[in-house]
Amino acid sequence: MTRSVRSPGTDGPGGCDNLASCCQQGGNRVIDFGDDRLEPEQRRVRSAAFLALLRTGRPVSARAVAQGAKTTVETVTEVLSHFAGRGSVQYDDHDRIVGIAGLTVQPTRHVMHLPQGMRWTWCSLDAVGIVAAVGSGKIDSTGPGGEFHIVYRDARFDPAGLAVFVADGYGMTSSLGQWCPLVDFFATVEAADRWSAEQAVKGRGVPLLDIADVAGDRWRAIIEGR
Repeated sequence: MTRSVRSPGTDGPGGCDNLASCCQQGGNRVIDFGDDRLEPEQRRVRSAAFLALLRTGRPVSARAVAQGAKTTVETVTEVLSHFAGRGSVQYDDHDRIVGIAGLTVQPTRHVMHLPQGMRWTWCSLDAVGIVAAVGSGKIDSTGPGGEFHIVYRDARFDPAGLAVFVADGYGMTSSLGQWCPLVDFFATVEAADRWSAEQAVKGRGVPLLDIADVAGDRWRAIIEGR
């Protein structure tokens, strides 16, 4: 059984000085991940937890994260509490980390087939960024827009003409509990925006090609601890 920690109303959207922290469409900010406001220790701990999940595909303890980040368990606990406030950490019943920064070892609707093995993500945007950062892989995703099978190779996605619906309110609600369930693939931007209007969900469809590079840069920074 999986336990997620969530607390809305923390870490609201801010400036977007770092392009790798944002997905952009036509020069307009679509989302600010807030990574430019993290402390170096927070980046190292997040990276260590993320890499442990990516490499092993198994739940990871705070002690193992501390070893990977070359810090103390107390520091890891403090940092993870910060991410828990953003709804971006997922635990199992043994208090082991099973998900962080969109990557999870628990099955979801978004499956990634990576060189490291099968992993899952909380939303379609996570899958785009992680696969691009890793450098190759396949995504199988189902949602309100349909069923999609996407390949990433030679630094490009196929099919390339898809869209990602990006909901408003990132950083103002729980990533895992409230924001991510709304972020899905659609066949076209028009289909995404039509679904948004029908469901009264605020946000917009963004072409996959417009966000692939910056999403890849964002998750590449997470892998590298920066």
